[in-house]
Amino acid sequence: MFGEHTSHGRYLETQRSTVSNLILILVGAIITLVTVDKHVNYADLPAILLLLGIALFGIVFSAKHYPTCSSHMERAKYYQLAIDELLPHLDDPDLAGINEHIPSKHSERVLTELKQAADESFEGYQRHRFLVLMNRSRIHWLWITLFILIVVIALFLGVVALVNPWT
Repeated sequence: MFGEHTSHGRYLETQRSTVSNLILILVGAIITLVTVDKHVNYADLPAILLLLGIALFGIVFSAKHYPTCSSHMERAKYYQLAIDELLPHLDDPDLAGINEHIPSKHSERVLTELKQAADESFEGYQRHRFLVLMNRSRIHWLWITLFILIVVIALFLGVVALVNPWT
């Protein structure tokens, strides 16, 4: 179950990344199309409206995608916590079937040491002020902000096109 949820979470994140990159490529192409003649006018309004629609789609897609991905990663986290709770109790006779899959007590100790080292490293990483701020922020807000910026650019281009009808 842990592997299933983490792989699905990675898949969703890859999907979000692919769609976001495609949107950014389309936005760049549309802005180039609108500004290639060095004039923004009524003729550019359909492209500007397309730009606005694509940016709004990006906002909705990012906002919708985040909870789905987060739920899978959160479930995986709880499965991982349950696995961690089982590790110290591998000598329990009720868990005899699990002992067959663990090569030795040495590997359990190594896994515990690796987990502790990773936790200590992450705690050190979290002490930097900027990184604390970044750790508290949610990455989907970065993507939503980027798409909001594109909406602002589209609105600006639309206003310029309306003000300069046929220049």
